[in-house]
Amino acid sequence: NVIYFDIKEDNLTIAVTDGRKLVKKVYDNIKLGFNGGMPMPKTVAIILKNALKHDTDVTFTYNKERAKIEFEDTEILFRMPETKYPNYNCVIPAERPIQASLDRLSIIGALKRVGVFSNKSNDMVQLELKDKQVFLSGRDNDYNTSAEEHFACDYEGEPFSIGFSHQFGFEMLNNMDCEHVRVELSQSNKPLV
Repeated sequence: NVIYFDIKEDNLTIAVTDGRKLVKKVYDNIKLGFNGGMPMPKTVAIILKNALKHDTDVTFTYNKERAKIEFEDTEILFRMPETKYPNYNCVIPAERPIQASLDRLSIIGALKRVGVFSNKSNDMVQLELKDKQVFLSGRDNDYNTSAEEHFACDYEGEPFSIGFSHQFGFEMLNNMDCEHVRVELSQSNKPLV
């Protein structure tokens, strides 16, 4: 429910998590000249998203208790969340030796089809990389159903597999606008990037 603005002198990082997914975007072309951090409630972010035009200058003023956002003829005041934002940089593994390049539309289509056969309580599918192939499988033991698809990818390492929610994978990939995506991870019990 909180979006975190991590302010550095020469960049701005915006991070948000729901406890299972973490999204981080770094803006290197922003020079703010000071260090700080500002948590923003999700409801305020939704208001900003709907009210801001693409090229609008925005002024943030904040202290530990309150914040004010100003743009054009609009002023938004809100109380700062009292929770401490988790260290998002600790979640993402620094070293990610396992890397594969996948066709984004192929993986989206496979997730849609295989996800139908995954267990409804956890939506888990298994992604396996081996022999320049991606194998995506879903299984629901309660209803004795399963599905598997495979397609070519750019991966030349040891066989590797990881489980994840097909809904989360679909959401992330569907919000990207590119032909290929790079999947990176360090080991099967660490986050998939």
